[in-house]
Formats: sequence, C-alpha cells, structure tokens
Amino acid sequence: MNFTQAFGFVMIPSSMWLATTDTYGVWGILPSLITDGGAIALVLVMIISMVKYRSPWAQRRLSQQ
Repeated sequence: MNFTQAFGFVMIPSSMWLATTDTYGVWGILPSLITDGGAIALVLVMIISMVKYRSPWAQRRLSQQ
C-alpha cells in the first residue's frame, strides 16, 4: 500500500502550501489534493477489503450448490 502518500498534507511543510496558494491560487494545490485524496481512498478500500475477506488480494468465489 502507498500509505505514506495519503499523508502528503501532513508531511509537506505549511510554508510550501502558503507559497503555492500565493503564486498559483487554489489551482496550485489541486494536483496534490488529487493524488493524496486518491491515496486515502485506495488505502480505505484496501483496508475494508482485507477486513471483509481476510486476505489482501481476495476474490469472491462462487459457491457450488
């Protein structure tokens, strides 16, 4: 999992965010927002899947009846 990418906003110093918004406005933080937000979503989906299926790469099997 790329768990560390989900913490981009915490790991990057706040002075960088201020400089980016001063220079480019809100559009300057959009790439980081997309990648960090996507990483958070991926981490949550993978954790939920691991809890539900008790395996990191589980597949739902059809029961034979």
